[in-house]
Amino acid sequence: MRFIPFRLYGTDTPVDPVEARLITGVLERSLDEAPWAEHCRVHVSRAGLLGVVLCRARQEAQARDGLLALLTAATQSAAEPDGWQPEL
Repeated sequence: MRFIPFRLYGTDTPVDPVEARLITGVLERSLDEAPWAEHCRVHVSRAGLLGVVLCRARQEAQARDGLLALLTAATQSAAEPDGWQPEL
């Protein structure tokens, strides 16, 4: 298993539960269709980190690029505040 973490808002502030559910739902649907990964799972930690457990990644660099693109799309779909940038 490969854990690829990223943080919301770039801080250690806990993620708002409603935002976390919206973003997690969008990410999970997108990951189900991702050709570069299998058996992915999204979770939010107690520290407010949103992460993806990536099993059997075919190529790590491709997976990181794909996750960044999916996270950006998920946050736009969830109507996140302007100026927010995802971190990997």
